[in-house]
Amino acid sequence: MLSGMQQQEVYFGRPALRLASQATSPLAQLDGLAALRALSRATPRLALCLLRLRADGALEELPLNEAPRHAPTDGARRAEHIRELLHQAASSQRLCVGQFRGFSDFAYALGEDASGQLFLYGDDFVLEPFDWNALLSLWRERSGLSASSAEPAFVRFVSAALERPVLGTEALERLRRLCAASSPTWQSLCLSPQNALALSVLPPCAPESHPLKLKVEIYRAQQACRELVEKWLSAVETRGDDGCLLFYLPHAATRAELEPRVAELSAMLQRRFGMRVALGVGRDGGDEPATRHALAALQRALHQGAELSFCDDAEPAAPGPRYSELTRAVDRLIVAFERVALGEAMIAADELVRVLSSWANGRPGSIRDQLLVALSAVAKAVARRNLLSAEVSDHFIDDACQRLEKAGGVPHLIEEFKQGLLRLALFSTDGPGGLHCMRLDKTLEYLKEHCAESLRLPRVARRAGFSVPTFSRAFKRATGTSFARYVRSLRVARAGELLKTTNLSGERIAELCGFRNQHHLIRSFKQLTGQTPGAFREEAMRESRC
Repeated sequence: MLSGMQQQEVYFGRPALRLASQATSPLAQLDGLAALRALSRATPRLALCLLRLRADGALEELPLNEAPRHAPTDGARRAEHIRELLHQAASSQRLCVGQFRGFSDFAYALGEDASGQLFLYGDDFVLEPFDWNALLSLWRERSGLSASSAEPAFVRFVSAALERPVLGTEALERLRRLCAASSPTWQSLCLSPQNALALSVLPPCAPESHPLKLKVEIYRAQQACRELVEKWLSAVETRGDDGCLLFYLPHAATRAELEPRVAELSAMLQRRFGMRVALGVGRDGGDEPATRHALAALQRALHQGAELSFCDDAEPAAPGPRYSELTRAVDRLIVAFERVALGEAMIAADELVRVLSSWANGRPGSIRDQLLVALSAVAKAVARRNLLSAEVSDHFIDDACQRLEKAGGVPHLIEEFKQGLLRLALFSTDGPGGLHCMRLDKTLEYLKEHCAESLRLPRVARRAGFSVPTFSRAFKRATGTSFARYVRSLRVARAGELLKTTNLSGERIAELCGFRNQHHLIRSFKQLTGQTPGAFREEAMRESRC
């Protein structure tokens, strides 16, 4: 029964719920804590938690793993959606799948205790991989803006959407079987991490795709590889932050077993995506885990141009890379950007991250410093090649420095670094339009800081160093909307913050946010949000009470 969790235990920095013994589902009749931990290890990219629905409708949450949560359970609308899904799961006694704002979640009833009903809850996944058109549609639905691949908000939206795990029909059916499984089935999930496989998808060195579209294609290629590796080898994916896929294997895979599979995988990638693949296989070596050996084997395969390498193919290298290897990795990244070889740049960036992770031995401060040095060097190379002013280049570097300083943990640092590289790739491969977008970066920051002031188009264009027609075209290309609409959206966003956090009158908020009067605020607010300011404030108050 679900009695393994004690009140004083803490998981991921949060106190555990007390789970009583009245839980009655097949899953609950096992050693609940071991079963749930096994499931969280089997699905490391899926955000899993226990939810308790109390008699008064309140929700209590206990995370079961450290997978990123892009959509928290707070917020009145989302909380109401979750309650409806939990009631559906409780009445059907089956795993039920729901959808909220373009992303999916599931719930499975575990029974109840004295404090309320208990559920296993999986959050923030998609039922099939995104393609470019699906991302554009979801962006328009959620933001109300047309997409622009140079707009930082759209770039971050795409990157966050591609982080969501994919749970297709087979994966959901497997989850349904697991939730109704017996103890031996759960025990089979607890793979011993003695054998590991690292896989990297390699795009063409000079792809025809736009940088952001190429990122989506790589994501789809990785998903196709993930499905085949899990099917062929009964592998279980584990989290990796080195730009590759990492799996635990149930047994030591031999070369004779893997070579035909690698050939099939390579043929599939070439046929569907025009890409290549490299794999590294590692085994637990005492002091070093199997995943570290698999990554080292993958690195050797990439250097040799091979498709498959094993950790014992060659004599082990000296422990840890030298600093000279790190500088060579940065040099390769700079050369790729100077040649505008986007695929080569992506491969070089992943290699730099792997070398740096090993060299820094997990020290966030050292990793942050070296990533900033690398990003600054690439930005200056792009500026030299495209004859950008020092002011534009310095602004990009300062912004990147602030983002890296705010990043928490190594995965977040790596993500911010790759976001910066992606934006540089967008700037350098999009011709004059991309360079105009880079020059507009500072203007966009200025507009956010001064949106409450009188902002006239000719004065802002002159400040950015453009004529009005050139500025308008570049601005539309960078943001996907006109100058007037963009400024209005900034003002409405600021008004929304004041409505949620203060008791100021509508007239005062209109004055503080740059609107002509309260009627102008109401009209603009309703056009962008579909609500009046008063209705928005009432909903925000209900959410805070929840």
